[in-house]
Amino acid sequence: MSLQYKYLMYYCTLLLLIFSPACQCKKDAVVSPGEIPPPPVPPANDYLVTAIFVNGIPKDSLIYNKKNQVTERWEFHSYYRLWLSHTVYRYNSNGYVKEAEYYNEVAYNVKGRTQKDSLVWAPGLLTIYTTFYRLQDGAVSGSDVSKLALNNNNQVITAGTRDTIIYTIVKGKFLSYIGYEFTGNDIRELMDMTYVAIENSVPVTNIQHFKMDYDEGRLNPLYPAVAGNPLLLRALAGDVYPLPRNELYPYLCSKHYVTQVQKITESGPPVSSVAVYTKDETSRYASTQTLGNHGITISYHYRKAD
Repeated sequence: MSLQYKYLMYYCTLLLLIFSPACQCKKDAVVSPGEIPPPPVPPANDYLVTAIFVNGIPKDSLIYNKKNQVTERWEFHSYYRLWLSHTVYRYNSNGYVKEAEYYNEVAYNVKGRTQKDSLVWAPGLLTIYTTFYRLQDGAVSGSDVSKLALNNNNQVITAGTRDTIIYTIVKGKFLSYIGYEFTGNDIRELMDMTYVAIENSVPVTNIQHFKMDYDEGRLNPLYPAVAGNPLLLRALAGDVYPLPRNELYPYLCSKHYVTQVQKITESGPPVSSVAVYTKDETSRYASTQTLGNHGITISYHYRKAD
């Protein structure tokens, strides 16, 4: 998919989102029983993932607190070859993320906070109240409210809406969502679907559909870091709804190591890869994870947990 195509998708989506209701989640609502149980924590004397590389290029750098929760995620910008963006996470007493602050650096060494998310957890629903800030002077520039549908295990199952919306102001139809399907604590399928049809224009469709199998005897050390932090899960997986997405990595965020990945798009036949691993002799976790037919090799760095 070309860069021009991706940004056409984005701007069509953004235009229609302006006229969409704040939340379309009737199909996605799930009622969770009782109180939210705490997420898992890494076992004592375990190892934590501190950096992720894709094909030798840095992707994420993770910083942990004394409870082994990720408190900062740094994102590498390959064009500038610099770590220009980072997110700071804070957690509630149950161990679930309650707040995220986003910091960016742009040209002329201008850096600062650009966004703050405050999260409210409820059965079947995660509500995110967002405040935007001007990078130049830190003044508030806007606000927004978004919602993520959760399943009974407090896992994100939908961002966006699975309902087709019909508009009369901007005449057209719009469908956009990312859906996660879990088996236990493993993401078995991810559907990234966007369809935009504006009157007198060619309809635009983008589909990325992943199907995955796992080795239930091999634990993924990233899983405890994302189990109570769906914002981090979506960032590591490459899901930054509704922005253009280059590549998705949903298998990074499951409880177990993936064994096979199939990717289906609207532009060609399905592509499947068997995951091949090399082992880090210190941590005993994966040093590299290769999906040959997808042209992806993921490398990991570790440190011992506190």
